Amino acid sequence: MGRWNLSDTLLLLTLLINGGLGLLVYLKKAPQSRVHVAFSLLSFALAAWASSILLIYLFETPAWRNFWVRMSFVTSSFIPAAFLYFSLIFPKEKRTISPRKMVLLFFLPALFAILSFTPLMVRSVHWDTLVARYGLAHKPFSAYLLIYIWGGIFFLIHSLRHSVGLERLHRLVEGFPAHPPAEKLREG
Repeated sequence: MGRWNLSDTLLLLTLLINGGLGLLVYLKKAPQSRVHVAFSLLSFALAAWASSILLIYLFETPAWRNFWVRMSFVTSSFIPAAFLYFSLIFPKEKRTISPRKMVLLFFLPALFAILSFTPLMVRSVHWDTLVARYGLAHKPFSAYLLIYIWGGIFFLIHSLRHSVGLERLHRLVEGFPAHPPAEKLREG
């Protein structure tokens, strides 16, 4: 195992915070809503990604490092789709996502996760200079990542624009475990 440094500490904190927040929201006493599940999936994907990045730097054996580089692409493949799904149904599940649309939404992440174990995503890494040689699938992966993330941002902004006053404030803080219920906000 490699030496521990500040970036390792930050990655571990990211892993623990996202994993804990995802678990907290998933286990919330309120009835399980799709919004809670989607937020938890996003948090778990972020935690898994932080974990894989941390393990790249903790291992010194090139074979293990290459494995964790590939796993970082596997885990990051699901972050944009989880974010887009969350933003589509947030905050009140007004949009319904059919099973067929869910398959379409998560097809690309599954494909990129599979491709992550091949040289089509990462051909090699030079550990002395930390320079990676990416494969043919890396550019489409980058495009997928940008399109899904910007799509998620678009839908979140769209739902916030259609909110008014205290409802908008509630939507901004919803999902955090310590937020007051909307009724308390209205009572003032």
